[in-house]
Amino acid sequence: MPQIDIQIERPWQTLALVGLIIAAIIHASSSTVAANASGGDPNGSQDPVVAASTAEADMAHLREQQTVLGKREEILRGQLALLQQQMQGSDSASMQQLIDTRDQLTQLLLDRAAAEKKIVEALHEFWAAEGYAYDASKRSADTNGAPQFAWPVNPSEGISAHFNDAAYQEHFGMPHHAIDIPTLQGTVIGSVADGVVTKVSDQGMGFNSLVIQHADGFSTLYGHVTAFLVKEGDHVSAGEAVALSGGKPGTKGAGLMTTGSHLHLAFYKDGVAVDPLLFLPSNPDAR
Repeated sequence: MPQIDIQIERPWQTLALVGLIIAAIIHASSSTVAANASGGDPNGSQDPVVAASTAEADMAHLREQQTVLGKREEILRGQLALLQQQMQGSDSASMQQLIDTRDQLTQLLLDRAAAEKKIVEALHEFWAAEGYAYDASKRSADTNGAPQFAWPVNPSEGISAHFNDAAYQEHFGMPHHAIDIPTLQGTVIGSVADGVVTKVSDQGMGFNSLVIQHADGFSTLYGHVTAFLVKEGDHVSAGEAVALSGGKPGTKGAGLMTTGSHLHLAFYKDGVAVDPLLFLPSNPDAR
Protein backbone atom coordinates (compact mmCIF):
# COMPACT_ATOMS: atom_id res chain seq x y z
CA MET A 1 0.00 0.00 0.00
CA PRO A 2 1.47 3.44 -0.91
CA GLN A 3 2.35 5.69 2.02
CA ILE A 4 0.78 9.12 2.35
CA ASP A 5 3.10 11.81 3.67
CA ILE A 6 1.08 14.50 5.45
CA GLN A 7 2.84 17.80 6.16
CA ILE A 8 1.39 19.87 9.00
CA GLU A 9 2.32 23.54 8.72
CA ARG A 10 3.05 25.35 12.00
CA PRO A 11 2.82 22.21 14.19
CA TRP A 12 3.17 24.04 17.51
CA GLN A 13 0.23 26.34 16.81
CA THR A 14 -1.87 23.40 15.62
CA LEU A 15 -1.16 21.43 18.80
CA ALA A 16 -1.88 24.47 20.97
CA LEU A 17 -5.20 25.12 19.27
CA VAL A 18 -6.21 21.47 19.64
CA GLY A 19 -5.24 21.67 23.32
CA LEU A 20 -7.52 24.64 23.93
CA ILE A 21 -10.43 22.92 22.21
CA ILE A 22 -9.90 19.81 24.35
CA ALA A 23 -9.75 22.02 27.47
CA ALA A 24 -13.10 23.56 26.57
CA ILE A 25 -14.65 20.11 26.19
CA ILE A 26 -13.15 18.95 29.51
CA HIS A 27 -14.51 22.03 31.31
CA ALA A 28 -17.98 21.41 29.98
CA SER A 29 -17.85 17.69 30.81
CA SER A 30 -16.49 18.20 34.34
CA SER A 31 -19.28 20.66 35.18
CA THR A 32 -21.90 18.13 34.09
CA VAL A 33 -20.23 15.36 36.11
CA ALA A 34 -20.14 17.60 39.19
CA ALA A 35 -23.83 18.37 38.78
CA ASN A 36 -24.72 14.68 38.57
CA ALA A 37 -22.56 13.82 41.59
CA SER A 38 -24.27 16.46 43.72
CA GLY A 39 -27.72 15.33 42.69
CA GLY A 40 -28.30 18.37 40.53
CA ASP A 41 -29.90 18.28 37.11
CA PRO A 42 -27.34 19.24 34.45
CA ASN A 43 -30.21 20.01 32.08
CA GLY A 44 -32.17 22.22 34.42
CA SER A 45 -29.75 23.87 36.86
CA GLN A 46 -27.15 26.58 36.37
CA ASP A 47 -24.36 24.07 35.77
CA PRO A 48 -24.81 23.93 31.97
CA VAL A 49 -24.74 27.73 31.89
CA VAL A 50 -21.46 27.76 33.81
CA ALA A 51 -20.05 25.06 31.53
CA ALA A 52 -21.13 26.90 28.38
CA SER A 53 -19.71 30.14 29.73
CA THR A 54 -16.35 28.49 30.46
CA ALA A 55 -16.24 26.82 27.06
CA GLU A 56 -17.07 30.16 25.43
CA ALA A 57 -14.15 31.80 27.28
CA ASP A 58 -11.83 29.02 26.10
CA MET A 59 -12.92 29.52 22.51
CA ALA A 60 -12.43 33.27 22.88
CA HIS A 61 -8.87 32.56 24.02
CA LEU A 62 -8.44 30.28 21.04
CA ARG A 63 -9.42 33.06 18.64
CA GLU A 64 -7.27 35.55 20.54
CA GLN A 65 -4.29 33.22 20.33
CA GLN A 66 -4.65 32.92 16.57
CA THR A 67 -4.70 36.71 16.24
CA VAL A 68 -1.66 37.20 18.47
CA LEU A 69 0.33 34.55 16.60
CA GLY A 70 -0.45 36.43 13.42
CA LYS A 71 1.33 39.43 15.00
CA ARG A 72 4.40 37.32 15.85
CA GLU A 73 6.96 39.24 13.80
CA GLU A 74 5.59 42.66 14.76
CA ILE A 75 5.70 41.74 18.46
CA LEU A 76 9.28 40.45 18.30
CA ARG A 77 10.53 43.42 16.30
CA GLY A 78 8.84 45.76 18.78
CA GLN A 79 10.62 44.06 21.68
CA LEU A 80 13.94 44.33 19.84
CA ALA A 81 13.39 48.06 19.26
CA LEU A 82 12.68 48.62 22.97
CA LEU A 83 15.71 46.55 23.88
CA GLN A 84 17.94 48.59 21.58
CA GLN A 85 16.84 51.82 23.30
CA GLN A 86 17.46 50.21 26.66
CA MET A 87 20.99 49.12 25.71
CA GLN A 88 22.02 52.67 24.86
CA GLY A 89 21.67 53.83 28.47
CA SER A 90 22.62 50.67 30.34
CA ASP A 91 25.67 50.07 32.49
CA SER A 92 28.13 47.27 31.85
CA ALA A 93 26.68 45.17 34.68
CA SER A 94 23.35 44.66 32.89
CA MET A 95 24.66 44.82 29.31
CA GLN A 96 25.39 41.09 28.98
CA GLN A 97 21.86 40.16 29.97
CA LEU A 98 20.48 42.61 27.41
CA ILE A 99 22.77 41.17 24.72
CA ASP A 100 21.59 37.65 25.58
CA THR A 101 17.95 38.76 25.35
CA ARG A 102 18.60 40.47 22.02
CA ASP A 103 20.17 37.29 20.66
CA GLN A 104 17.23 35.21 21.88
CA LEU A 105 14.69 37.54 20.23
CA THR A 106 16.71 37.55 17.00
CA GLN A 107 16.74 33.75 17.00
CA LEU A 108 12.98 33.67 17.55
CA LEU A 109 12.54 35.86 14.46
CA LEU A 110 14.34 33.18 12.47
CA ASP A 111 12.59 30.20 14.08
CA ARG A 112 8.84 30.47 13.59
CA ALA A 113 7.92 27.34 15.53
CA ALA A 114 10.00 28.37 18.55
CA ALA A 115 8.55 31.89 18.45
CA GLU A 116 4.99 30.59 18.38
CA LYS A 117 5.72 28.29 21.31
CA LYS A 118 7.11 31.19 23.35
CA ILE A 119 4.15 33.42 22.50
CA VAL A 120 1.63 30.73 23.48
CA GLU A 121 3.47 30.24 26.79
CA ALA A 122 3.37 34.01 27.38
CA LEU A 123 -0.36 34.13 26.64
CA HIS A 124 -1.08 31.33 29.09
CA GLU A 125 0.87 33.11 31.83
CA PHE A 126 -1.15 36.26 31.17
CA TRP A 127 -4.51 34.46 31.04
CA ALA A 128 -3.70 32.60 34.26
CA ALA A 129 -3.03 35.92 36.03
CA GLU A 130 -6.33 37.32 34.76
CA GLY A 131 -8.08 34.15 35.92
CA TYR A 132 -6.72 34.53 39.47
CA ALA A 133 -7.97 38.14 39.57
CA TYR A 134 -11.36 37.09 38.17
CA ASP A 135 -11.74 34.37 40.83
CA ALA A 136 -10.68 36.71 43.63
CA SER A 137 -13.33 39.26 42.68
CA LYS A 138 -16.02 36.57 42.58
CA ARG A 139 -15.09 35.48 46.13
CA SER A 140 -14.84 39.00 47.51
CA ALA A 141 -17.12 39.83 50.43
CA ASP A 142 -19.98 42.26 49.92
CA THR A 143 -19.96 45.49 51.92
CA ASN A 144 -22.05 48.63 52.08
CA GLY A 145 -19.80 50.40 49.60
CA ALA A 146 -16.71 50.27 47.44
CA PRO A 147 -13.27 50.55 49.04
CA GLN A 148 -11.42 53.86 49.05
CA PHE A 149 -8.92 53.47 46.24
CA ALA A 150 -5.50 55.12 45.87
CA TRP A 151 -2.94 55.16 43.07
CA PRO A 152 -0.37 52.33 43.36
CA VAL A 153 2.35 54.52 41.79
CA ASN A 154 2.32 58.20 40.89
CA PRO A 155 1.20 58.56 37.24
CA SER A 156 3.51 61.51 36.62
CA GLU A 157 4.10 60.34 33.05
CA GLY A 158 0.43 59.73 32.35
CA ILE A 159 -1.07 56.51 31.04
CA SER A 160 0.75 54.74 28.19
CA ALA A 161 -2.07 52.29 27.38
CA HIS A 162 -5.68 52.76 28.43
CA PHE A 163 -8.41 50.24 29.15
CA ASN A 164 -9.43 48.57 25.86
CA ASP A 165 -6.75 50.62 24.13
CA ALA A 166 -7.15 50.32 20.34
CA ALA A 167 -3.47 50.94 19.58
CA TYR A 168 -2.42 48.23 22.05
CA GLN A 169 -4.78 45.71 20.48
CA GLU A 170 -3.57 46.61 16.99
CA HIS A 171 0.04 45.96 18.00
CA PHE A 172 -0.33 42.84 20.14
CA GLY A 173 -3.55 41.38 18.71
CA MET A 174 -5.22 41.10 22.12
CA PRO A 175 -7.48 43.36 24.20
CA HIS A 176 -6.01 45.41 27.04
CA HIS A 177 -8.27 45.01 30.09
CA ALA A 178 -6.07 47.26 32.24
CA ILE A 179 -4.13 50.50 32.25
CA ASP A 180 -0.36 50.80 31.87
CA ILE A 181 1.30 53.38 34.13
CA PRO A 182 4.87 54.29 33.05
CA THR A 183 7.23 54.31 36.03
CA LEU A 184 10.92 53.70 36.63
CA GLN A 185 12.10 50.12 37.00
CA GLY A 186 12.10 49.18 40.69
CA THR A 187 9.47 51.72 41.79
CA VAL A 188 7.64 50.69 44.96
CA ILE A 189 4.05 49.62 44.18
CA GLY A 190 1.41 50.26 46.84
CA SER A 191 -1.84 48.36 47.23
CA VAL A 192 -4.71 50.43 45.84
CA ALA A 193 -6.90 49.57 48.87
CA ASP A 194 -7.12 47.40 51.95
CA GLY A 195 -7.20 43.73 51.04
CA VAL A 196 -5.72 40.25 51.14
CA VAL A 197 -2.98 38.96 48.84
CA THR A 198 -4.54 35.94 47.11
CA LYS A 199 -1.95 35.15 44.44
CA VAL A 200 1.76 35.71 43.91
CA SER A 201 2.78 34.49 40.44
CA ASP A 202 6.54 34.32 40.05
CA GLN A 203 7.22 33.27 36.45
CA GLY A 204 10.91 34.17 36.53
CA MET A 205 11.61 35.95 33.26
CA GLY A 206 7.94 35.53 32.29
CA PHE A 207 4.91 37.63 33.30
CA ASN A 208 5.16 38.17 37.07
CA SER A 209 1.98 39.34 38.76
CA LEU A 210 0.24 39.86 42.08
CA VAL A 211 -3.49 39.69 42.88
CA ILE A 212 -5.14 41.39 45.86
CA GLN A 213 -8.74 40.77 46.91
CA HIS A 214 -10.67 43.76 48.23
CA ALA A 215 -14.15 44.24 49.62
CA ASP A 216 -17.39 44.73 47.66
CA GLY A 217 -16.52 42.36 44.80
CA PHE A 218 -13.24 44.04 43.83
CA SER A 219 -9.82 42.58 43.09
CA THR A 220 -6.72 44.11 41.54
CA LEU A 221 -3.94 42.67 39.39
CA TYR A 222 -0.43 44.18 39.30
CA GLY A 223 1.59 42.94 36.34
CA HIS A 224 5.20 43.04 35.03
CA VAL A 225 6.55 43.27 38.59
CA THR A 226 10.21 42.51 39.17
CA ALA A 227 10.07 41.65 42.89
CA PHE A 228 7.44 40.75 45.50
CA LEU A 229 7.32 42.34 48.96
CA VAL A 230 4.38 40.30 50.29
CA LYS A 231 3.25 36.68 50.29
CA GLU A 232 -0.08 34.95 49.75
CA GLY A 233 -2.44 35.36 52.69
CA ASP A 234 -0.97 38.69 53.82
CA HIS A 235 -3.45 41.41 54.81
CA VAL A 236 -2.40 44.75 53.36
CA SER A 237 -3.55 48.33 53.81
CA ALA A 238 -4.09 50.96 51.14
CA GLY A 239 -0.72 52.32 50.07
CA GLU A 240 1.26 49.50 51.67
CA ALA A 241 4.26 48.36 49.60
CA VAL A 242 3.48 45.06 47.86
CA ALA A 243 5.95 44.80 44.96
CA LEU A 244 8.55 46.57 42.82
CA SER A 245 7.75 47.59 39.26
CA GLY A 246 9.42 46.15 36.18
CA GLY A 247 8.57 45.87 32.51
CA LYS A 248 11.93 46.39 30.78
CA PRO A 249 12.37 43.75 28.05
CA GLY A 250 14.77 41.03 29.13
CA THR A 251 14.33 41.65 32.87
CA LYS A 252 12.68 39.53 35.56
CA GLY A 253 8.90 39.64 35.44
CA ALA A 254 8.58 41.55 32.16
CA GLY A 255 7.60 38.59 30.00
CA LEU A 256 7.75 38.38 26.23
CA MET A 257 5.18 41.10 25.53
CA THR A 258 5.82 44.40 27.27
CA THR A 259 5.92 48.08 26.35
CA GLY A 260 8.85 49.09 28.55
CA SER A 261 9.12 50.07 32.22
CA HIS A 262 5.59 50.35 33.61
CA LEU A 263 2.96 48.90 35.92
CA HIS A 264 0.13 46.90 34.36
CA LEU A 265 -2.88 47.57 36.61
CA ALA A 266 -6.20 45.75 36.22
CA PHE A 267 -9.41 46.08 38.23
CA TYR A 268 -12.08 43.37 38.48
CA LYS A 269 -15.58 43.85 39.90
CA ASP A 270 -17.75 40.75 40.46
CA GLY A 271 -15.86 38.80 37.79
CA VAL A 272 -15.79 41.57 35.18
CA ALA A 273 -12.74 43.59 34.12
CA VAL A 274 -13.46 47.30 34.61
CA ASP A 275 -11.56 50.49 33.81
CA PRO A 276 -9.37 51.39 36.82
CA LEU A 277 -9.68 55.09 35.96
CA LEU A 278 -13.36 54.91 36.93
CA PHE A 279 -12.36 54.15 40.53
CA LEU A 280 -8.95 55.75 41.11
CA PRO A 281 -9.04 59.32 42.51
CA SER A 282 -8.72 62.19 40.06
CA ASN A 283 -5.89 63.57 42.18
CA PRO A 284 -2.80 61.51 41.23
CA ASP A 285 -1.14 62.38 44.56
CA ALA A 286 -3.86 60.50 46.45
CA ARG A 287 -1.86 57.44 47.42
